[in-house]
Amino acid sequence: MNRAGGAPAEAAAKAVKSSGRRRRADVDVDKIVALYTDGRMTLRQVAKVVGVSHVTVARRLYEKTGQLRTWRLPGEQ
Repeated sequence: MNRAGGAPAEAAAKAVKSSGRRRRADVDVDKIVALYTDGRMTLRQVAKVVGVSHVTVARRLYEKTGQLRTWRLPGEQ
């Protein structure tokens, strides 16, 4: 027992770790692909519309299509 009379620190830390990873955000991947390709939007613009981070958008696009744009569309900065 610790000084406060509670459970040992190891047990408390183990309880927190038992939850594992965060849940994946529930996102419509087809909508992301459409906005990114047909809508000619950037990752950050798509992320703002969908409501997740640009990193999540990039991961989902890569999982679905296997590639990301490495070039800029006309009018992109």
